[in-house]
Amino acid sequence: MRKDIRMDLGIRKTVLDNGLTIFTCPMPEKSSAFALFGTKFGSVDQHFMLDGREITVPSGTAHFLEHKLFENEDSDAFKLFARTGASSNAYTSYDRTCFVFQATDGFYDSLRILLSFVREPYFTKETIDKEQGIISEEIRMYSDSPVWQLLAGVLGLVYEKHPIREDIAGTEESIGRITPEMLYDCYNAFYTPDNMVLSIAGKFDEEKTIEICREALSDMKRRDSKKLPVREGCEVAVRSGSREMSVAMKQFSYAYKEKAFPVERQYMSELYLEILLYIMAGSTSRLYGELYDDGLINSSFGFEILEGDDFMSVIFSGDSRDPEETVRRIGKAIEGFKRNGIPNVRVEEVRRLLLGDTVCCMDEPEAAASEMAAAYFKKGSVYDKISAVCAVNRQDLEKMLSEHFDSSKAALFIINPKES
Repeated sequence: MRKDIRMDLGIRKTVLDNGLTIFTCPMPEKSSAFALFGTKFGSVDQHFMLDGREITVPSGTAHFLEHKLFENEDSDAFKLFARTGASSNAYTSYDRTCFVFQATDGFYDSLRILLSFVREPYFTKETIDKEQGIISEEIRMYSDSPVWQLLAGVLGLVYEKHPIREDIAGTEESIGRITPEMLYDCYNAFYTPDNMVLSIAGKFDEEKTIEICREALSDMKRRDSKKLPVREGCEVAVRSGSREMSVAMKQFSYAYKEKAFPVERQYMSELYLEILLYIMAGSTSRLYGELYDDGLINSSFGFEILEGDDFMSVIFSGDSRDPEETVRRIGKAIEGFKRNGIPNVRVEEVRRLLLGDTVCCMDEPEAAASEMAAAYFKKGSVYDKISAVCAVNRQDLEKMLSEHFDSSKAALFIINPKES
């Protein structure tokens, strides 16, 4: 059996003197370049230490800070990007915040803009008051989104105390408590070189890009900060729940509450769990085929792993005419694999699928930059992923399977069509 694969994807890792890590992956044949500047700071990071002070911030603070960093005292980053012709954006998840842009021409000017505005925080009470109104509209918009409410609904059932049960954007009440001092504290604690990564892929000159980064980021300094973990029990808070929304068909989300992997093994362990899920419930699995043929699911069916340093859930979701029966069959299939083992043929099928997907994604600037950054945040690399996919074996997967998917620690959330 293959244990490793040797390939050069053109990835270069550079670590600045202050500890900031930069990944570059030149693709001269492409017409554009994509850059991602991210920090391991997300919506769940509400309790931390900074320079000996214990700090707690309201839900939605990380997302609010993301919005405010696009503005400083003199300019708006979106307007600056528009002048260079770059397409820019940003996003906050449960465990990270990332600022991105893609450019065909004007890449180096766009890169300087990205590195500048993320490094120049400017918060006042007046600008915060203005932003609260904007984000309140965003919160109301997401409250009408079935996809988002499906995820929020099941996490609210699974967790009792952990901030992952709260909306990434917070609530209108919580963001109303955000102050300039809170934003500066979060910025100083988490926008530091040892907690951030810069990832660039596409058409650019590598040496010139690294030199621009050295000039722009050399003054970044580390701070004495530490996230404080949340004490959350092993059991789910509530086993089931539902709500009505304007949907054409019932939608469900079924989540297993799992113990987070140790930080030093997080990336590789999560990868093995992902492989296991593809084997059991991926689009080429027997379970998927039977559920689809029986009209219980459609192409919206899928799974995901939500994991941070102190939380993890495995979630199955999608449209279903009978969510309870669908969940029963998912559980039955999992128990069947636990009892009978995993066929070697499925391991090989999924190995080839994931290896192909990984190599293909590294051929597109946005996907490559995102993949490099995501691996770094989990203390791994793209090469680690390729090696692990090639080396995975049935025995390791069966051991992992025996340690996960306890049906007594799972919750089901259903969105029912609203009666007219």
